Amino acid sequence: MIKKIESDKVVINRPAPHIFDFLGDFNNFEKLVPDQVTDWGSSRDTCTFHVKGAEISMKITERKPFTEITVVSDGKTPVDFTMVEMLNELSENQTEVQLILQADLNPFYNMILLNPLTNLVNIMVDKLKILAENEGL
Repeated sequence: MIKKIESDKVVINRPAPHIFDFLGDFNNFEKLVPDQVTDWGSSRDTCTFHVKGAEISMKITERKPFTEITVVSDGKTPVDFTMVEMLNELSENQTEVQLILQADLNPFYNMILLNPLTNLVNIMVDKLKILAENEGL
């Protein structure tokens, strides 16, 4: 059963190209994930990490400049998913960002993972906003 999980839409006071460049490189992603993530490894296009004993692997499959980045599960990840990072340029220095996760969750995983995955995408956009506005991506 495909479950669609959407983060809150967050307005970030930074230009879309800056946010796009940051999100388009997995070497930056470790700054966005919660503390429970361990054993982080990344390149520009791929990353692997552990969370609660499970190994997760992801890869970027598409970059549409300044509007969208598509990430898919890769390898032996326990749940197949696609995450789309949506960017909407509101003005020269303001960008709205939302993460949309579509995961193939059986009823058991749905019950266990729905809330943590929802929290995850919201934590990631919140951390992105803080990093972008306070540390200037």
